Amino acid sequence: MPANPLLTVVIPCYNEALNIPLLLRRFAEKIDRDDVELLLVNNGSKDNSAEVLAAELPKYPFARTHLVPVNQGYGYGILSGLAQTTAPYIGWTHADMQTDPYDL
Repeated sequence: MPANPLLTVVIPCYNEALNIPLLLRRFAEKIDRDDVELLLVNNGSKDNSAEVLAAELPKYPFARTHLVPVNQGYGYGILSGLAQTTAPYIGWTHADMQTDPYDL
């Protein structure tokens, strides 16, 4: 994770275990700076998203996770993630790839 990210992209993940590896790979293809981070919010997932995040995140130094223990909706996941960053530029996107990471 960058020490002082310039940009943090928050991605709420609710039961997205199957999409997380692809999502991280696609962002890795696009992020070519060391001041950009992804914050994947495990938004109360009931599938094995936590295990997938634990296995995948060490491969991607630009990514970290935040846990919301009980899902309280997509908006809450975004707000919870936004509260975890101090980057001057922040944004969010979807974990289900409805927005292509290349659009970053």
